Amino acid sequence: MIEASPTAATRSVAVVIPTFNHAHFLGDALDSVMAQTRPADEIVVVDDGSTDDPAMVVGRYPKARLLRQENAGLAAARNYGLASISADYVVFLDADDLLCPAAISRNLTLFADNPDAGFVYGAYELVDADRHPLQGPWYMPIGGDPLATLLRCNAIGMHGTVLYSSGKLREAGGFDPALRSCEDYDVYLKMAKRFSIASDDSVIALYRTHENNMSADPVRMLKMALAVHARHRPSSAQRFYLEHWKAGCRDWRRFYADVAIGGRWGADRGSRYVPMLRMLRHAPRRMIQRTVMAALRKGRAGFSKNPRPQRP
Repeated sequence: MIEASPTAATRSVAVVIPTFNHAHFLGDALDSVMAQTRPADEIVVVDDGSTDDPAMVVGRYPKARLLRQENAGLAAARNYGLASISADYVVFLDADDLLCPAAISRNLTLFADNPDAGFVYGAYELVDADRHPLQGPWYMPIGGDPLATLLRCNAIGMHGTVLYSSGKLREAGGFDPALRSCEDYDVYLKMAKRFSIASDDSVIALYRTHENNMSADPVRMLKMALAVHARHRPSSAQRFYLEHWKAGCRDWRRFYADVAIGGRWGADRGSRYVPMLRMLRHAPRRMIQRTVMAALRKGRAGFSKNPRPQRP
């Protein structure tokens, strides 16, 4: 049965916000949803067994409803939220992140231009815990072959930039609750095998970095990214995709080695030496390469500051 695309007049959008001990950030997330130039039709907060009090926060927002579950992880919380909505499209916003005011409007326009897409996405910016700008915008286009792009890397980067077709996401099986991280990357790959994907460089969301981000542990994230990546290894008969997959194995190691060296995520950049040492086991070639490059740069800088001695 072919799913009928909703018309502009009937399209509805839900925002699902899973939260686990992030009640102190949740109000900002909900404020960003309430500030949308095109309002959300449904707002659902899923409490994943928090020990703080998200109910007190949600109570300030009459349009939002709160669901509760025993702690089962982010994927299970998203699935619970997905099962509870009737909207045509859905955004999953982490409780510590924020949507830009035109996020829903811009992604709906992108969907209107690409009605067969499984999902659409845009750019994001990094901010600190107090929402001060850090870096960005970050954006990578999906390209002409979304599966090839995603086998090579996670082009989307931030889940809050994505607007899904609810029906197509359900058709793809939703999020795998066995995965405690990188469950979004797994969904992107599953959907890229079934549907088209569209993107543009509109800034959709703000990714808040703080010491409790899951992505603050690059070694753990590399392990999970490679585990999900391995699930989607193409067969030897799919040589084109297999080459992209092999390149992705190399690129994931390079990426998280660079994160470990640069201390890109997490509040305590001075503690990056611990993940650097741990990363040496998982991406030795890249870690050695970067260490040698850094030593050479330091040596050249020191040489330039010490002019050659002059003849008497």
